[in-house]
Amino acid sequence: MCIRDSGECLLKSGSPGEAVDLLRANLRTEGDAGQVGPLYVLGLALQAEGEVEAAREVLGRVEAARPGYRDTAERLSELSL
Repeated sequence: MCIRDSGECLLKSGSPGEAVDLLRANLRTEGDAGQVGPLYVLGLALQAEGEVEAAREVLGRVEAARPGYRDTAERLSELSL
């Protein structure tokens, strides 16, 4: 199971804080293009935790690395309100 799947499972089971911890501990500090999936899930988990600024920053990285990835643009728009 990949890190994205583990983070997504934690998020779906109602443990976004654990998902944030897991994903932050396992993401590389460079090369966003190769880790768009885990970054996206991290952004969702941060959003679920109410960390709007951090979620916006992470989802912005996803959109920059892979424009149009899933619903990233819509989420960024929601977080900017």
